[in-house]
Amino acid sequence: MQISRNSFQTATGKSFRLITIFSLILLILVPLAGCSTHRAIRLRNKSLKEWGAYQWSKDKEHSAVNKTWTIYSRKVKGSKFKEFKITGKVMASPKKAVMAFQEEIVNNKSYPYKNEGSFKILSSSKDSLIVYSVHPMPFPFRDRSICKRVQISSDSESGIKKIQWTEDWVSNTEDTKGTVHMNRANGFWMFEPGGKSQSIATYVVHAEPGGNIPAWLFNSTIEKGLVKKLKRMEMIIQKMEQAALCNNDW
Repeated sequence: MQISRNSFQTATGKSFRLITIFSLILLILVPLAGCSTHRAIRLRNKSLKEWGAYQWSKDKEHSAVNKTWTIYSRKVKGSKFKEFKITGKVMASPKKAVMAFQEEIVNNKSYPYKNEGSFKILSSSKDSLIVYSVHPMPFPFRDRSICKRVQISSDSESGIKKIQWTEDWVSNTEDTKGTVHMNRANGFWMFEPGGKSQSIATYVVHAEPGGNIPAWLFNSTIEKGLVKKLKRMEMIIQKMEQAALCNNDW
């Protein structure tokens, strides 16, 4: 069968036009696909950067006798105030460490640091406390007050003991005149078994102080108090140990 010259030219022309149209489509779609890929990469990198901003970052280490305490911080979504963490070894079992925390709350007049503020227990049960506390702020800012619910829990399998708290203004019965209410105050102590008569202690805290105190000042105040927290815990443990040795029950 013979194909006329005109038919061949017509078919060739159609094929050329189709190839041309297809090429134009590719010229349009390929850059768009490239743009979509680049946009996806940018969005991914942005997400990773934002995610990284809210992860714990190591700030500094504090060396003491036979131990090192490490301080971390991270941003908190929706807050201009950082969350802080300090972790290190204390020379007491998790059970004794919790006893030291309870002693600290009950016997707050024996604080070695007079500028640490005051505590008052409003109610208590076996594993729960309602505590009202006042925390001094640098001049010219007013002291901050907070009412917290404290819960004590333990894991029999791991031996971990935890003391967790959050704000609970509903339960407050104290006069807060002259202070600024803290909008938020949550955190925990966690004590993990770390060897014979030792624990790995972790203290985490985040607070919203209320008022107009600058974030850098409040963050700095919290960070400076972290090592004091562990030192105070150890001091109370030592006092309890000495008292118990006298009574032969430690």
